[in-house]
Amino acid sequence: MLTIIGKKVGMTQVFTETGEMVPVTVVEAGPAIVTQVKTVENDGYNAIQIGFENLKENRANKPTKGHFDKWNTPLKKHLAEVRLDEGESFENGQIITVEYFEEGSLLDVTGISKGKGTQGNIKRHGHGRGPVSHGSKHKRLVGALAAAAYPGRVFKGNKGPGRMGNDTITVQNVELIKVIPERHVMLIKGALPGKKGSILTISYAIKDEGSLERSLKAKDIKPQFTEAADDTKKKTKKKSVDKADKKEKIEEPEAEVNTEPEAEAPEDINPAEEQPAEDQKEEQPAEEQKEEKPEKEETKAEDTAENKE
Repeated sequence: MLTIIGKKVGMTQVFTETGEMVPVTVVEAGPAIVTQVKTVENDGYNAIQIGFENLKENRANKPTKGHFDKWNTPLKKHLAEVRLDEGESFENGQIITVEYFEEGSLLDVTGISKGKGTQGNIKRHGHGRGPVSHGSKHKRLVGALAAAAYPGRVFKGNKGPGRMGNDTITVQNVELIKVIPERHVMLIKGALPGKKGSILTISYAIKDEGSLERSLKAKDIKPQFTEAADDTKKKTKKKSVDKADKKEKIEEPEAEVNTEPEAEAPEDINPAEEQPAEDQKEEQPAEEQKEEKPEKEETKAEDTAENKE
């Protein structure tokens, strides 16, 4: 039977054309990809394995990676096996989306219920309580468990206190109110098992006579919104491209160093002429200072001669 895996988002309400209010559960379903195909020849029965939600490569062990590499499919976090009826056929890598399901059809939804821990027999099984008047010592107790001398033991299977919830529950014949393909969302009438974010397995109802016909019609449907299914392949391709670029950069040859000697300047050129004009300007003040020194010495000698006279 056609099946898809989804995640419970929460509950809301919608209104029909006649104004009737309908409580619905919002489920983000798919896209799911066929990760394995089992046949009678190889496995003894016909079935497919479908996967939902991408799994990071660093969080998968070697056996998991080997399984997905064998079937050439991206890594998936949640897997489910689905038996095939006569006439049903799926291919490896085929993508299943909410577009395969018709609005108004009946569904069977399987999920894990909320865990409530250890509870008493009143909450767990709906037993009645004892009298609560003054002096009563039997308010919420279990009550009698067995007879007296015979059989002298407690029969197995008696309903009593214990762990409640966290069980696999299937809700049958729930109506599919609306399908939103571009957002991969299904609106299913009523409450579904599990908390927000829990994983659900959704399939056509077994007790509905037209379910098999609808499931067989899914062969001709070509889903349009399948972008989310190839995210893992795109990421792995980007990583491989980045690694290849790094290797090419490492293997690139180093720039060639020119070891030839530089050409010598011709001997005819005077090195003084090669100096820039600024250096020549700096040298000029030094020469003027040398010329000024003899003039100062001559003036000193004249002054001394006059003083003697």
